[in-house]
Amino acid sequence: MKCGLDVQPIDIESLRDHRDQLFAEAYHLYQRGEKWWPDAAFESEHIRPEQAKRYDDHPWLGTLETHFRTHPDMKEVTVSGLLNVPIGKTAAGRADKATVRDCLQKLGWVHRRTGQQSDRWVLEN
Repeated sequence: MKCGLDVQPIDIESLRDHRDQLFAEAYHLYQRGEKWWPDAAFESEHIRPEQAKRYDDHPWLGTLETHFRTHPDMKEVTVSGLLNVPIGKTAAGRADKATVRDCLQKLGWVHRRTGQQSDRWVLEN
């Protein structure tokens, strides 16, 4: 079995043999107040790139990228507007709207509350 940042195989038998010692050491460090979670620097350097490798883009991401590329003057959009054109859905549920919001975030758009039913998304350069 391979895991995480280290590409060396994990020796399951050795883990099984030393399990109690490993847990005792971990518990001791925890009791001493040692930090046991990743900090922001570690997360951005190691965790986020690994997550990005495993992320499967939604098909609408490409559709939206193409739409924005062919309409470079477009600087403000609504989710419902994008669901209608270019995606072509006139009746969309919450999941569809969430998918478009996720795509917009990935493409660098930022949500702006307007107090209206259909809030705006703007492209920040």
